[in-house]
Amino acid sequence: MKLRHRFNRLVRTAGVIAVLFAGLAQADTALADTLEMALQRGDANAARAALEAEVAGKPDAAIHRAHLEGLIAMRRGDLRTAEAVFRSILAKHPGFEPSRVQLVIVLDKLGDPKVRHEAQRLAETTKDAGLRARLARKAGARDQQEKSGVQFRFSVLPSSNLTGGPKTDTILIGGLPFRLDPGSRQAGGTGLSLGLVAWQSWDLSPDWQLTLSGSVDRRIYDTDAKADETEVGGRLALAHKTSWGGLSFGPRTAILFQGGELVRRQAGLGFETAVLTGSKTRLNFSAEVLRQRFPQTAYRDGTLSRGQIGLRWTANRDAEFHMNLPIERETAVADHLSHLELGIELGVQLRRGPVGIGLAVATSLDRYDGIYPGFDVARKDKVSSLKLSFRHDKLDWQGLVPELTVTRTRQDSNIPLHDSWTTDVGLNLVKRF
Repeated sequence: MKLRHRFNRLVRTAGVIAVLFAGLAQADTALADTLEMALQRGDANAARAALEAEVAGKPDAAIHRAHLEGLIAMRRGDLRTAEAVFRSILAKHPGFEPSRVQLVIVLDKLGDPKVRHEAQRLAETTKDAGLRARLARKAGARDQQEKSGVQFRFSVLPSSNLTGGPKTDTILIGGLPFRLDPGSRQAGGTGLSLGLVAWQSWDLSPDWQLTLSGSVDRRIYDTDAKADETEVGGRLALAHKTSWGGLSFGPRTAILFQGGELVRRQAGLGFETAVLTGSKTRLNFSAEVLRQRFPQTAYRDGTLSRGQIGLRWTANRDAEFHMNLPIERETAVADHLSHLELGIELGVQLRRGPVGIGLAVATSLDRYDGIYPGFDVARKDKVSSLKLSFRHDKLDWQGLVPELTVTRTRQDSNIPLHDSWTTDVGLNLVKRF
């Protein structure tokens, strides 16, 4: 009898505890519902009160409060303010995924092209397989929609040496002094580059696509030492997508005008491929062979062949390293213009919140076939460069995000006419329509 009494009391106690836990669970659910419902009806004060009851006293309370302010800004339609809030959170706490998810949603609603980059970062860092799959499907759908488009390029290009000439105005040829004309000497100035690219694609099958593109580039200089240039080009590329990457190939052509006169025609074939060698590495290879014609200087007619092997390694979401191995072979009627150039470039791209910084160092050796006119040796050049780049994603205007580049180049040549130092500064803007 006593044993049955104790058993009944134990059951009643367990029932009370179960009711208490159920009540607490319902309270938590009601709190979450209150926060969500408050946001849906636009009651900012009620949403803040609901959140405060949940996070008060917790070490990460400030992050959640800031995130809620971003959600409130989204609810009232102030998307740019919401973007600024989420970016501010991610600058201090890059691993706070809720803000990164909302940033992607905001940029998508704004039609901001930076959504591609942010969605890719989210896909690379999220542990949610379902979210990663949805991002991949959305990216695929977006790629399917962009069957045509136009891209505008604009650059301001100050340079200490637009002509690539030597600083001296007199060189020795055959032991005799020879005074260089202004177009051959070092001349500083500023270039303005305007470019437009348009393309149209057609799906031939689920894995094959054909793309026709055309481009026009106009380069204007503020010095008479370098003639203004206009280049017009066209490409037809057949592309194949595979699980390991992809490839494309096809014909291409270009014509170049200087000072209003046609100076060069190019036509040939090009090839590009990318191989995903791992989750963080990608191998690229590109090559092209072009036949060149120079209507005014026929001795330059010949063939231009060039290729490049590139390797990219994404160490983490904020650091990417690359190595490029370029090669170029140009032949001409005049042997002293035929040459072979081999090079290497190493670089890194770093990100800290909205700030991106790049550093690249490159060197190349260029050897020419024939004896240089007026000298008893063939020309040999060694070119070394250091390039710095900077961009800030918040410094955008109508979707245009500027990138600042500074490049210092040293060309060391055994022919004094081609011995030079150059500092180039570029302010580049790209806009896709």
